[in-house]
Amino acid sequence: MDKIRNHKQPDYSETTSTYVKLFIQRAEPDLAFTKMISNEENRLGRSLPINSLLILSALQSQRRLTIAEISKVTNIGEIRAKAV
Repeated sequence: MDKIRNHKQPDYSETTSTYVKLFIQRAEPDLAFTKMISNEENRLGRSLPINSLLILSALQSQRRLTIAEISKVTNIGEIRAKAV
């Protein structure tokens, strides 16, 4: 029971009368990474695709990865990973 109390509560703040949206935070936010992503999206004038975000996150934590390793870590096929 103590283990449950130490975790942050789920966030239902974006739930509407049409659907339920649940966010469960699993880690402390990385503010520098978030700022870098935000700056890049502002520069491009659009959101980064999910595959790009997954690859950037993998590279941030591992620093150097081959395409094969990126593919394995992110579950993105090698051809798609190369295209990013």
